[in-house]
Order: sequence, then structure tokens, then C-alpha cells
Amino acid sequence: MGGVGLYLRDSARVGDFVFIDEPEMNAHPETQVAIAELMALMVNAGLRVVATTHSPYIIDHLHNLIEAERLQPDAQARFAERFKLKTADAFIAADKVAAYHFGRDGMVSDVFDRDDRVIDWSILGDDADDIANLYSELLGAQLDE
Repeated sequence: MGGVGLYLRDSARVGDFVFIDEPEMNAHPETQVAIAELMALMVNAGLRVVATTHSPYIIDHLHNLIEAERLQPDAQARFAERFKLKTADAFIAADKVAAYHFGRDGMVSDVFDRDDRVIDWSILGDDADDIANLYSELLGAQLDE
């Protein structure tokens, strides 16, 4: 059992703050999804989790966990099997989630749309679009040769 496991088993107390910097570091996408579920479990157990991330997998899966929490208990039980940790206890209410973008200009903005229950993807920047567009341009350049 690793350090986090020992902390959760032996030392964690309701109201504790847990800071996690880039939980996706060196983690396979499937593991990132499990980490998102673990963080939601921690929040549901009364810990205050603060995490920084650039992972679209964690952000997307957080959306899944929020929507799953809105289901009726019988539907939650059915869907829990499709999640990595196989428990509806990881489903999290939107009012337990906050997301902020810390800009290079020092400005902090709330990027969680509480009405639609989604985090604004644009906080990750345009890198993914730029990479995809570059690929298309490279293919187009090959055709022009």
C-alpha cells in the first residue's frame, strides 16, 4: 500500500485538505480515470481535495461522475459496474465540485458551469486543436507536392 493508501486508512480525518498536483503525471488514461474516481470518493468521505490538472481524461470523467450521481439508485447500481472502481460511492454531486483557471495574467476565473454541470474545456488551451490542424496541413502539403 502506497503513501496515499496509508494516509487514507490510518490518518485521514473529515475536513482534511488534500492537495494533489497533476495526478495524471505518468499515468495511463485508464489510471487517470480511476484517480478521478478516487478523488471523488475522498470528497464524498469528507476530505477537501484540491487538484491541479491538464488531463482531458480527468475532466471528462469528472463530468461522468457528476451525471451518474443524478441517476436514481437502481440506475446508479447498474452504471457503477462500468466505472473503474466499480462503486456508485464515487459518483459526486455538482455542488461538491469547483473548477478554476489560473491565468498567466494572474487572473482567476470560475470555469465550472453549474447549470450544465461541465468544466469549460477551453482552459486546456488550443494545443489539441493546433496539433490536429498541423497534421491536416502536413497531409495537405504532401498532396500539393
